[in-house]
Amino acid sequence: MKKISIQIVTALLLIIGLCSCRNTNIITGTSYGIISFTGEYEKAMLYLDDRAPIAITSDNNVSKIGEGTHRVKIEKNGVTVVLKTVYIVNDVTTEVHVP
Repeated sequence: MKKISIQIVTALLLIIGLCSCRNTNIITGTSYGIISFTGEYEKAMLYLDDRAPIAITSDNNVSKIGEGTHRVKIEKNGVTVVLKTVYIVNDVTTEVHVP
């Protein structure tokens, strides 16, 4: 009887100890990547997935792109010059060359 009660008390103390442990999540960095453009991107339009087109300017990067696969289409004067799929990684800059 005494052995069973010691086991029960030990189990209860273990359960109480585990329940009182602090649950902590650590998040580092951002949860977005960046696309950077090189080459002749002046007067070019970027079509990223199904978003509205964006004019590529001298500030040649697009940030806050979620991690994963994205379709990149770049047009100059109505002609598609880049059509590719890129994989964006959090906190990493992905470079796209515009001919």
